[in-house]
This record gives sequence, C-alpha cells and structure tokens, in this order.
Amino acid sequence: MLSATDAAEVLNLVETSALNSLEADSWLQTGGTGGIGLIHPWALRRERTYQAHELPALTVQAAGIAPPKGGAPAGAHDLDVSLVIEAIHAGADRSAAADKVQSVAARLRKWLADQETPGGNRLDGLLDDGDGVLVPGEVKLAEEAAPNRTHWAIARLEATVRLRVGASG
Repeated sequence: MLSATDAAEVLNLVETSALNSLEADSWLQTGGTGGIGLIHPWALRRERTYQAHELPALTVQAAGIAPPKGGAPAGAHDLDVSLVIEAIHAGADRSAAADKVQSVAARLRKWLADQETPGGNRLDGLLDDGDGVLVPGEVKLAEEAAPNRTHWAIARLEATVRLRVGASG
C-alpha cells in the first residue's frame, strides 16, 4: 500500500508529465496551429476566469489513484491514475466556441493515442520504462451560457495512466 506522501508524489508526477507532454505538442502549444492560449494544472477554485488571450485553455488534473484488478509482482504496486484534461473556450458566438473546442478535443484524442507510440513523447518520458500505459477514456462535450451572454464550450477527456511503481521502504 502506498503512503499518502507516495500517492501525492505519483499524482504530481503524472500531472507534471502530462503538462510537459502537452506543452511539447506543436499543434497545442501556445502559438501553434491549435492556438491554445494557456495550458495549466486544474485549479481548486470553482470560478473559472480567463483573459481572452488565454483561450482556448487546457486544464490538466491527476484526479485519483486506484489499484487495478489483478496482482503485481512482489516489491511493486500497480496503480491506475485517473487523468482528466479539459479544453475550454468561450465567446459571444456559441457555434464558433463549440467548433473550436471540438477541434481541440479531436487533437487531444490524437495526443492520447500518440502516447502509446514507441519512440514518441510517452507522457514526457514517464512511460518509457515499459511499466506504464495510457488508456484513453471518455470524451464529453458541454456548453454553458453565462449571464453576460458569453458561451462556454468545454471538452472533458478522461484517461487512465497505468503504472507499476516499486514499493518504498
């Protein structure tokens, strides 16, 4: 069983690796074809505020750890880490905001698939040792309308990072 400190370190490692990998994607990075304005860790505050130049934005969160079904070799732990990425865009034109976030979501699905390519980025090297895989999950699209007639479009992608880590102490 992982200690609370070890679990926090695993979550931080997965989140940081995902952030670094997203930043390395030439389509997603700021100034790239995708025009992403901001890539950052998920914030604990509920109210999302962004400046126009920060949109579209990506948020990344390593949301939790669970033991997968099945056993691990002695001296190791197999872990499933939930990875959640949200693409967020807003604007006065509902259709344009939705179209942009859908194109970003499609690129994020490709990015997820590319993480399993040998010799690829592999979550910024986190999966290079052969003891980890990335399992793409659900993609959900949502729209919200704010009272000031701003339309928010959000794509939420979920994936599972399966890791084998050595037991401590």
